[in-house]
Amino acid sequence: MNTPTANSAVSRNWRRKVRSLLSSPLNCKVCHPVCPGRFFPFHPLWNPVPTAMAKRPRTRSAHRHRRNVTSRVRCKEIIRVISGVLQEYLVFEEVPFSDYTYIMDRLEEIGYKKTWNRLTYFPNSQRLVMSSPSAVHGFVLESIMTGLDRVLGTIAVPKTTLVFRTMTAKTIITDSIHAIPDLSIIMCTEGSRLGRLVCLMECAFSQSDCDVMRKLNTYVRDIPDLLVVGKILVKEAERYASPGSDSSVAPQLRSSDTMTGEEWGHDQGADEFHRVVVDGHTWFSLSSVEIHVWTRQAGRSEIEIDHSDGGEYAVGTLYPTVNLGDINRIFQRGLQLIKEDTFRELVDQSLLDRMAAWSPPPYVLDSTSLRDALVFGAWTTAYERYLCWRSELKSKP
Repeated sequence: MNTPTANSAVSRNWRRKVRSLLSSPLNCKVCHPVCPGRFFPFHPLWNPVPTAMAKRPRTRSAHRHRRNVTSRVRCKEIIRVISGVLQEYLVFEEVPFSDYTYIMDRLEEIGYKKTWNRLTYFPNSQRLVMSSPSAVHGFVLESIMTGLDRVLGTIAVPKTTLVFRTMTAKTIITDSIHAIPDLSIIMCTEGSRLGRLVCLMECAFSQSDCDVMRKLNTYVRDIPDLLVVGKILVKEAERYASPGSDSSVAPQLRSSDTMTGEEWGHDQGADEFHRVVVDGHTWFSLSSVEIHVWTRQAGRSEIEIDHSDGGEYAVGTLYPTVNLGDINRIFQRGLQLIKEDTFRELVDQSLLDRMAAWSPPPYVLDSTSLRDALVFGAWTTAYERYLCWRSELKSKP
């Protein structure tokens, strides 16, 4: 039994401890990894408990309440980072599914889907990845999509019966992944409500190659109808870093007016896209561009993406040399698989005859168009980085 004297002593000790804590800086910062070499800080709610109360066992509901409050604090910090200044690539580890759904609901409320940023979530590993597709990423993909659209448009079957839709914003939701692939082809037939996904492609530039391969492996495992998957691997010669506010070139850049698109890189030739240096700072540097494509092997239930040999896989280059011969051949094979797959959907004999008479052309991708897209995308990506840096400067006091 506690005596009044003992209770008074506990109270005095407690008040002394509180005064001591309040007079010292709060140093219980918790850091969460965002991406290699960076940390995502947040402050958990700290609630001091008197000594006498601390000895009491906490109830399960108290533990759950504290965990939920801390989780919401972290979710709000993640939302603030994602919806703030554009980041090319961020990774958040240990994000429970309940936190992911909370984050997506809040982002929906603030109109986040209107931005360029894309989120990929892996429920099993609780990994949330954010990437911001760049111009070099988008223009090359658009050129590939145009080539595929052109070829699929030559199929002599009425659009009311069979149509192929190429998309850049198709949401994929399976037990293992929630994502928006960079390029999707959906085969829609008369009477079908959703269509079937037959081709997917991703671009490894704002995303890491490791994350892209993880996504492709998950796609082929969870979507058995896939016939073709691919990736575009854009490698920079050196990791991009903005000038910051303290670098040697920052004062010169800050003192000048924001350049217009016409002024940007006016002292460099258009062919110098592989290394864009303006006012002494490197805004873009290109090492290589590769295109990798896998197709399903006859008799297999899914694409074997771990195999890089045989006739079901090909790689081509767009920079520093242009070599798309094998890529055009593998795309021709993929289109042949799509053609064979349509026979399961068509019923009318005249339409089956038309489909049987159609053959995919030997050249799906146009090297000149792809090269032009790469040049334009490189210069535009460099300029977007410059504008983003200028915007950050203006936001600072």
